[in-house]
Amino acid sequence: GTLIVTDSTISANRGINYGGGITNSGMATIVNSIISGNRATNSCGGAIDNEYGTLVVTDSMISDNYAGTYGGGIYNRAVGEVTIHDSTISGNTGTYCGGLYIGGGTYDGGILSVSGTSQIINNKARTGYGGGIYFSGKSLTLDGSQVAVNSNQAYLPITESGWYQGWGVYSTITPATPGFDPSKQVTGNTQLLALTDRILASQELWLNTHPILDTSLIL
Repeated sequence: GTLIVTDSTISANRGINYGGGITNSGMATIVNSIISGNRATNSCGGAIDNEYGTLVVTDSMISDNYAGTYGGGIYNRAVGEVTIHDSTISGNTGTYCGGLYIGGGTYDGGILSVSGTSQIINNKARTGYGGGIYFSGKSLTLDGSQVAVNSNQAYLPITESGWYQGWGVYSTITPATPGFDPSKQVTGNTQLLALTDRILASQELWLNTHPILDTSLIL
């Protein structure tokens, strides 16, 4: 199917598994909208789960979402395609990766393009790789001189081996970078070392998977 979200806010939703805000397996277009404060408590895609579909995000903000596993902001499965243009991915948290997770899965797939004035900032991977972007798919493009991947945090890798295998961006392939200068546009990303933060992540995941029973008196 086709989904078009324009001039809208999707917030404060909670999904037990995939997609706290949206799950897409067709064609989804998000324009001039905010997706914020959503949770995929036990699984992936705090804001959006792109399940083998095509997702285009333009002039929008995806912020302060949470995933119990992968992709606090967006989780892309297998052969899905994600385009981020003139948008901000900020303040999202995942246990294993923060802002954007694009995985190949059992397919040689997964495509991500980030362009225009897009900012991927202040996201966090509490116990894993890729505070801003984790990519293990087929094609990754960071396009233009105004894209920024800044001030993200990740626990892994222990030592960065290059700008695209670090705490801001972790990719298993070399990205295409037309007009993009990683020395200036991938900055301020740091390793998450605080043990207390990792303990809190484990506790939060446990609470999400073990709901507290209502102990109020029922008459």
